[in-house]
Formats: sequence, structure tokens, C-alpha cells
Amino acid sequence: MKRPTVYRWQDVDGRGPYKPGLSDFWAEPSHYDRNPAIFYEFPKWIASYRDPALTYGCAFRTVAQMHAWFTPAEIERMLDMGYQFGRMEVDRIECESERQLVFARRRPLKFGLEVIELPRFKPAAAIHKTPEGPRLVVIQAADLYPSPAPAGQPTP
Repeated sequence: MKRPTVYRWQDVDGRGPYKPGLSDFWAEPSHYDRNPAIFYEFPKWIASYRDPALTYGCAFRTVAQMHAWFTPAEIERMLDMGYQFGRMEVDRIECESERQLVFARRRPLKFGLEVIELPRFKPAAAIHKTPEGPRLVVIQAADLYPSPAPAGQPTP
């Protein structure tokens, strides 16, 4: 029987980017409003027994779920901090929503991640002359990839 495959972010030690205080360095201010913590999404699982012989982690079923969870700027920051995104086989899925999942694995998380190279987005910068003098302007991902217009509205 084929083991489930999941997609996740982790450092060389197998730890995800939600270490205490670390997300202050990569997360957008709206990150936690957009994405529920596992404590809220899976409260029964949090309160349940977990086998100490297994390692548990958070992940996604698809790459598209990861892109819905993290903004391009958050992805850039995590890559700059040395985090890697990849796929790994796990022993079982413990709980799952349409946004994220929690898995269990016998093998330590620092082993077996097949890294997926993501395209890098580095904001472009330009110097603009203004009456007050030169000004550095950073072009954000949203400038290059605007959000779709609401239904019935023309696209800019």
C-alpha cells in the first residue's frame, strides 16, 4: 500500500516555520487572520493521545494549498531564512481540512524531504526622480499580479 505524500516547509532539522517567535520574522500581519492554527481547526486531535514513537507535523495535501496559505512575500522570507519546501511520504494522515493537515511519521522529519525548487520572487526596485529628490520605489508582487476584479467590475 502506498504511503500518503504531503507537502511542507521545514528547516534542516525538520522543524516547520512556526517555532515560537519565528513567524514574527516572515509572516504578514494578516497571516493569522487568514490561516487558523491547528489548535482551532483540530481541537479534538490536540486533546487526543499521541504515540510517542511517532513524529507529528503539519503540511498540505497539494502545492496549491501551500500557495493559498502563504503569500509570495512570506515564501520569499522563509526561503531567505533557509527553509525548504518539499514533499515527503508519511505513515498516516491524522486529521485534515480543506486548508491543511496533520500527519504522523515513524521516521524523523529531518529525513526524507524531497525539496521542490520554488521560483524566487525578489521585489524589483527603481529610482524615481521627484521634486523632493530621488526616491527608491519597490515594486511588490501585487503590482505585478493584481487580484482579480470582483464579478461585474472591469479589470484594471
